[in-house]
Amino acid sequence: GTEVLNVVFSATDLVNGSLSIPGPTIAQVSGLMPGQVKQVNFSISIPDSQFAAIYSGVINASDSEANDSVELVLEVNSVPEFSINPTSIVTTIAQGFSGDESLTIDNLGNSGLSNVVITFSDLTKEGGTDTIPSSSISVSENNFDVAYQGQKTITITINVPAGTPVGTYNGTFEVTSNGVTESGSLAVSVEEPVGHLEAPTELTATNLLRDRTYTKVFTVINDGDFDLGNVVLTSTASSKYNVSFSNVPSTINAGESKQISVTFYVPKDEASGLHTIGDIKITTDKYNTSFPLKIDPKVMLRVRDLDIFVNGRGHDVDVNGGDTVEIDPDSKVEVRAKIENLYSDDDDVDIENVVLRATIKDIDEGDDLEEESNEIKIRADDKETISVTFDIPLKVEADTYDLENVNEGEDD
Repeated sequence: GTEVLNVVFSATDLVNGSLSIPGPTIAQVSGLMPGQVKQVNFSISIPDSQFAAIYSGVINASDSEANDSVELVLEVNSVPEFSINPTSIVTTIAQGFSGDESLTIDNLGNSGLSNVVITFSDLTKEGGTDTIPSSSISVSENNFDVAYQGQKTITITINVPAGTPVGTYNGTFEVTSNGVTESGSLAVSVEEPVGHLEAPTELTATNLLRDRTYTKVFTVINDGDFDLGNVVLTSTASSKYNVSFSNVPSTINAGESKQISVTFYVPKDEASGLHTIGDIKITTDKYNTSFPLKIDPKVMLRVRDLDIFVNGRGHDVDVNGGDTVEIDPDSKVEVRAKIENLYSDDDDVDIENVVLRATIKDIDEGDDLEEESNEIKIRADDKETISVTFDIPLKVEADTYDLENVNEGEDD
């Protein structure tokens, strides 16, 4: 042209479908003389991991007197890159068994990975020549693709032949795709196979009523190396507890858990307090174990009120203990207790042969004084008063003496 131009440039983003790269910023050219040619340089910043593809955009040049545009085409080359996790695999497998490990391939490059191949070396025993051949190692998938910015997890299965000597075996593996290789190590500790059954350390049933049958469920887990067959459950508990089992499997496979039910009866005369009634024994063709069965029947007699009378003079004391009552030598001391049957009317269980047994410790020149009441019957959801009387010796040293009270009875 014949005019001096001041050229201003603008550029669109470079796009490929939904993908884009920011367009370049180009400096203005001022005072471009007629017939003059001037080279304009610019740069384009390509973000990390920009997807490999051909992108296109437009550069516009304008002046008050003229304008023009040109297409800008940019090809982003593929740069394959990936990571593997873990890079070191360490596992323990029993002779004649197999083990599984996971390996994740994370695509860090700017295009999809194709034909990903995993290979293994033989595993050689430390300090020896024995091997686990690479043919004993397999993967859940091989020669696969991993999408752009994607990842894939595959399973590695190592089969240890039955005759493999015990020891640690080391080898390597390689993951290759698009001309890139990542390497890792594989170590297998070979051990003799172990049988084991995880069972409760104890089975406890609490808050039980007497003359009732209960069922408890417990779980066993075969955390050993092989299946356990011929499963049998027995109990060392007395026949009066009528212990039986249900849902007993014939076989518990390696890694499998089973729920088993035990049913037992609580006799009418069973003592209160947590105690063992016998062991539950589990026997199989390859492993045996046992654990105690403990029960804790409810205390169905409760002392609601306790009074101490010294020569007829009453003192209300705490049923839980801690109070002190003064007595005199050669006096009469009556212990009077109001006892409640905690069975409800709906239970309709009377408690018979209820006695109060009281003991004053060490008061008779170092010996105990013990008295027991007559037997009474207390109906369900009812209360009765029961008492015993002590004749305190004439010769008593000044001291504090403990009074112990025990209440006993039998469910009808």
